[in-house]
Amino acid sequence: MSSAAASERSLFNEVKPARGKGKHAVQSARTLRSPDDAAILKDFDLNTEYGPCVGISRLDRWERAKRNGLNPPNDVLQLIQQNSGSSAYTQNLWNDRL
Repeated sequence: MSSAAASERSLFNEVKPARGKGKHAVQSARTLRSPDDAAILKDFDLNTEYGPCVGISRLDRWERAKRNGLNPPNDVLQLIQQNSGSSAYTQNLWNDRL
Protein backbone atom coordinates (compact mmCIF):
# COMPACT_ATOMS: atom_id res chain seq x y z
CA MET A 1 0.00 0.00 0.00
CA SER A 2 1.37 3.41 -0.92
CA SER A 3 1.98 6.00 1.79
CA ALA A 4 -0.74 8.24 0.31
CA ALA A 5 -3.27 5.39 0.46
CA ALA A 6 -2.20 4.56 4.02
CA SER A 7 -2.62 8.22 4.99
CA GLU A 8 -6.11 8.34 3.45
CA ARG A 9 -7.06 5.13 5.27
CA SER A 10 -5.80 6.60 8.55
CA LEU A 11 -7.88 9.76 8.06
CA PHE A 12 -10.96 7.70 7.16
CA ASN A 13 -10.56 5.58 10.29
CA GLU A 14 -10.20 8.72 12.39
CA VAL A 15 -13.40 10.28 11.03
CA LYS A 16 -15.43 7.09 10.56
CA PRO A 17 -16.91 6.97 14.12
CA ALA A 18 -18.55 10.36 13.54
CA ARG A 19 -20.62 9.13 10.59
CA GLY A 20 -24.33 9.73 10.80
CA LYS A 21 -23.89 13.23 12.21
CA GLY A 22 -23.84 14.80 8.76
CA LYS A 23 -20.92 14.73 6.40
CA HIS A 24 -20.19 18.43 6.87
CA ALA A 25 -20.45 18.46 10.66
CA VAL A 26 -17.10 16.74 11.26
CA GLN A 27 -13.82 18.45 12.01
CA SER A 28 -10.70 16.34 12.11
CA ALA A 29 -9.60 15.63 15.67
CA ARG A 30 -6.03 16.41 14.55
CA THR A 31 -6.82 20.10 14.11
CA LEU A 32 -8.26 20.72 17.59
CA ARG A 33 -6.45 20.20 20.88
CA SER A 34 -9.20 18.23 22.59
CA PRO A 35 -12.60 16.63 22.05
CA ASP A 36 -13.98 19.13 24.57
CA ASP A 37 -12.82 22.03 22.39
CA ALA A 38 -14.47 20.41 19.37
CA ALA A 39 -17.76 19.96 21.22
CA ILE A 40 -17.82 23.54 22.55
CA LEU A 41 -17.10 25.05 19.13
CA LYS A 42 -19.49 22.74 17.30
CA ASP A 43 -22.29 23.59 19.74
CA PHE A 44 -21.66 27.29 19.15
CA ASP A 45 -21.62 26.88 15.36
CA LEU A 46 -24.85 24.88 15.32
CA ASN A 47 -26.75 27.10 17.76
CA THR A 48 -28.96 29.36 15.66
CA GLU A 49 -29.61 31.61 18.68
CA TYR A 50 -26.42 33.52 17.80
CA GLY A 51 -27.37 34.12 14.17
CA PRO A 52 -26.01 32.65 10.95
CA CYS A 53 -22.44 31.36 10.97
CA VAL A 54 -21.78 30.89 7.26
CA GLY A 55 -19.42 33.45 5.76
CA ILE A 56 -18.30 34.87 9.11
CA SER A 57 -15.50 33.96 11.50
CA ARG A 58 -16.33 32.62 14.94
CA LEU A 59 -14.93 35.76 16.56
CA ASP A 60 -17.01 38.06 14.35
CA ARG A 61 -20.11 35.98 15.08
CA TRP A 62 -19.38 35.94 18.81
CA GLU A 63 -18.88 39.74 18.83
CA ARG A 64 -22.07 40.31 16.81
CA ALA A 65 -24.03 38.15 19.26
CA LYS A 66 -22.54 40.07 22.20
CA ARG A 67 -23.43 43.45 20.63
CA ASN A 68 -27.00 42.24 20.18
CA GLY A 69 -27.32 41.14 23.81
CA LEU A 70 -27.44 37.42 23.04
CA ASN A 71 -24.89 36.41 25.70
CA PRO A 72 -22.65 34.09 23.66
CA PRO A 73 -20.59 31.63 25.74
CA ASN A 74 -17.38 33.07 27.17
CA ASP A 75 -15.61 29.71 26.83
CA VAL A 76 -15.97 30.03 23.04
CA LEU A 77 -14.31 33.45 23.11
CA GLN A 78 -11.49 32.10 25.28
CA LEU A 79 -10.86 29.18 22.90
CA ILE A 80 -10.80 31.51 19.88
CA GLN A 81 -8.41 33.96 21.57
CA GLN A 82 -6.09 31.26 22.94
CA ASN A 83 -5.85 29.59 19.52
CA SER A 84 -6.03 32.60 17.20
CA GLY A 85 -3.40 31.14 14.86
CA SER A 86 -5.45 28.04 14.06
CA SER A 87 -8.27 28.16 11.53
CA ALA A 88 -9.80 25.12 13.26
CA TYR A 89 -10.60 27.50 16.12
CA THR A 90 -11.20 30.77 14.29
CA GLN A 91 -13.34 29.54 11.39
CA ASN A 92 -16.73 27.90 11.73
CA LEU A 93 -17.56 24.31 10.90
CA TRP A 94 -18.80 25.18 7.42
CA ASN A 95 -15.75 27.17 6.36
CA ASP A 96 -14.65 26.10 2.84
CA ARG A 97 -17.35 23.40 2.76
CA LEU A 98 -20.34 25.25 1.36
